[in-house]
Amino acid sequence: MITGKEIEKKVWPAYFQKILDGDKTFEVRLADWECNPGDTLILKEWDPEKKGYTGRSIKVKVTYVSKSKNWKSWPEEDIEKYGFQVIGFEPVFQERVRGFMIKNGLDEGFTVYHRFIDLVNELGEVGKEILKADDYGRRPLNLALEGSRREPKGEQKKELKEKRELEEQRELRELEDRIKDRIEDEIGDAFYSLITLANAFNVDLVSALDKTLEKYGRRIRKSGLPGSGE
Repeated sequence: MITGKEIEKKVWPAYFQKILDGDKTFEVRLADWECNPGDTLILKEWDPEKKGYTGRSIKVKVTYVSKSKNWKSWPEEDIEKYGFQVIGFEPVFQERVRGFMIKNGLDEGFTVYHRFIDLVNELGEVGKEILKADDYGRRPLNLALEGSRREPKGEQKKELKEKRELEEQRELRELEDRIKDRIEDEIGDAFYSLITLANAFNVDLVSALDKTLEKYGRRIRKSGLPGSGE
């Protein structure tokens, strides 16, 4: 896992909105400051006319940095001294949700309590779709994992008539696709709700997951199990 430092930088409104919308995934900056893959840029919207910050900001993770001295957008003495750096980045996915909520007026009045209840409700919807999919345990799920499908083999394949087998497999695939689409939709809702709750507490979900995996790894090395044993 690549980790790095946090760096605050100004961004003009037109560029900030493009970054917030996910359309702009790079920056060209004078290389008078150190930036490396794994660093996090805190890009703060700056209004050049009012000469002040607007209050909006977004975090992006630096994925690539390339430096050069061949562009002429800055004074030649600065270019000669520092050169340039092209910074490729990706929005921290939690910031996409934060920006979406602010843009659509969903953040105001949406308290921590409301976010938690919303998450519990969405997880309930996931559970409902799973229960409906296997008819409350009466019809075992046969969903494809990682793009694979379970096909009849050996004696089972010989016993089934080819035409009936193909028809049953087609119907099964259609059912599986419908089930997966519904569950994916509900998990997406639950994930969104989880992100809004994490944002309310300023919890970095990637960092939280890294810490959890590290914690589970220590437990497994010690006891062979990921649980706390409490």
